[in-house]
Amino acid sequence: VPMMVDTGASIIALTHEDAQRAGIFPNPADFRIPISTANGNVGAAPVKLREVRLDRILVRDVDAVVLPPGKLRTSLLGMSFLQRLSGFNVASNTLVMRQ
Repeated sequence: VPMMVDTGASIIALTHEDAQRAGIFPNPADFRIPISTANGNVGAAPVKLREVRLDRILVRDVDAVVLPPGKLRTSLLGMSFLQRLSGFNVASNTLVMRQ
């Protein structure tokens, strides 16, 4: 799933379409968590991702939310993943992540 790293996002946020591609299908009643986005407030469905893998970095049981269709253009890799790393930084316009 293509994602944008967003250190301002407290949690991983998946587009509805990316969630479906990952086999996640929230019910309409699940969109109950209020989320503030750049486009306004929206209800999101909480989920637990069994694992998030980026190349050789693997983090298990990561909190995330799914946004309703059309409410998010690109899934966001937020702090619920990044804070589980031993560190990350930007050097020479490259994001370096350490597990």
